[in-house]
Amino acid sequence: MQDPAAFSVRLRRARAKFASGTSGNIAIMGAAFFSTALVIAAFAVDEVALHLEKRRLQSITDIAAIQAARVPGSADALVLQTLIDNGMSGAEQKASAGDLSTWLLGDSHRATYELKVGRYVADPAIAPDKRFIPNGEPADAVKVITRKSGTLFFAGSFMDKPLISTTGTAYASSQAAFSIGSRLASLDGGLLNALLNGLLGTNISLNVMDYRALVDARIDALKFLDGLAAEIGLTAATYDDVLNSSVTVGQIVEVMADMTDPADLTASAALKKILKGNPSAKLTIPVGQLIEVGTLRAVRVGAKPSGIAAMFDAMQMLTASAALANGEHQIAVSLGVNVPGLTSVGVRLAIGEPEQKTAFLSVGEKGDTVHTAQTRLLIEAKVGGEGILAGVTIQLPIYIELAYADAKLASVSCPAGTPESAKVTVTAKPGVAQLWIGNVPTADLTDFSSSPVDGSAKLVDVLGIKVNATAHVAATNVKAKDLTFSHNDILNLTAKSVSTSNLLETAVSSLLGDLSLSVQVGGLQIGLSGLVSTALGKTLSAVSAPMDSLVYNLLLALGIKIGEADVRVNGVACQRAVLVQ
Repeated sequence: MQDPAAFSVRLRRARAKFASGTSGNIAIMGAAFFSTALVIAAFAVDEVALHLEKRRLQSITDIAAIQAARVPGSADALVLQTLIDNGMSGAEQKASAGDLSTWLLGDSHRATYELKVGRYVADPAIAPDKRFIPNGEPADAVKVITRKSGTLFFAGSFMDKPLISTTGTAYASSQAAFSIGSRLASLDGGLLNALLNGLLGTNISLNVMDYRALVDARIDALKFLDGLAAEIGLTAATYDDVLNSSVTVGQIVEVMADMTDPADLTASAALKKILKGNPSAKLTIPVGQLIEVGTLRAVRVGAKPSGIAAMFDAMQMLTASAALANGEHQIAVSLGVNVPGLTSVGVRLAIGEPEQKTAFLSVGEKGDTVHTAQTRLLIEAKVGGEGILAGVTIQLPIYIELAYADAKLASVSCPAGTPESAKVTVTAKPGVAQLWIGNVPTADLTDFSSSPVDGSAKLVDVLGIKVNATAHVAATNVKAKDLTFSHNDILNLTAKSVSTSNLLETAVSSLLGDLSLSVQVGGLQIGLSGLVSTALGKTLSAVSAPMDSLVYNLLLALGIKIGEADVRVNGVACQRAVLVQ
């Protein structure tokens, strides 16, 4: 019989030996590890594949956003076409992620996209996720969210395909500089000298070549503001600081003289002649009533953004600043003109504030506006009579009133992202123009809250002969019109016009044709067939054509047209669409 104690010892030793044995363990563990490694490798391959798939989808989404930002009005079609061109023929637009279970089971050609068109505010003070404003105006940015089911190579048999979602936001800023009024189609040296001397308080004498050189001299608006900042001693300033400053006409002329092309000696010499005339230092102008730069206000002086080149001509700035600077808003000028039948001509000009105090030249985006100032012109002509009125001086007061004209930037399109492809549309509306022959007290000219016309005008009051007259014609039917400017139009500062009628060239003839006369001789009233009326009719008929010419050139010298508005696009900036946060 076996000793139980010995058996117990042998059993413990056997167990210990079995427990410490390693034969076959490596094979078992290797098999288990290999299976696990295969699973991990499968997941790793799927993970890398999904990452690459998402990167590719992100690239497609970014391209779609960039394409759409170029033309926000056609964003939907551009996004869809981009997705189709990149292999997603089954792409559909959906307002949100929603229930995409059917898409998760679909093939790789299926995708949904969500499109938001709005405005991007490139302000570092605003959190990145708040800079895009859906439905903001003017629209200059798009956000595209693209979703599709990811591809699983190994895990697809036991789990749903994951949803891949990417977002791309692109922004393309298109701005244009545009102006209204101030076009000199005709140059009369004597007339312009008289007007400028009256406006500036100078006694200068420029010839037609001087004025033509000023019309042809091109000046960059932002560099002009840089020069003004230096002239008035602004340092470390922004364009906003310059626009909120006031300057004298002399300072404006001096900066322009420094900026004219050195090869253009005539323009430089003409500006220096004006400076020598010592324009009154009292004539100051808020710079913001001359030029507006919109979103560039926060830019530091001298740090001109690339791409924008807003140009104006020196004569345009000179006439605009001289008109706005007149402290009393009224000038009186005696014109030494040689007009047949006229013995003298006096002009009183009153200029009101531009509507909403806007500038005549603005660098802005879609929706920005510019306005002309309200203008009142009283021409006091003296005419030598004929026939029974021979030797009698006839007073002929012609009053012209022009409401402001306005222009709005309707669109700026840069299909290729370059100025050469630019097309700018401006919607312009001329101001209502009215002409009177009537009594106009000169003291009432500057009161723009009411009409200064007060009854009939006294044409003749001599030797018992009294002639009173009234007449009124108006350029009405004011309608807005779209004016489209090409790259060449912008480059050449081409002016385009909107008008209510052809009243300008026959303004006085139209007015005299509507004349209502009241004639008294020795206290007895007589009809229009009387000798006085006949003589007066012949006299006024003889001067109507010369007066038409005088009024036409006088208004052109001021950059004004009756019932018309002249618009120019002075520059355009076409920024290529870029991705933003």
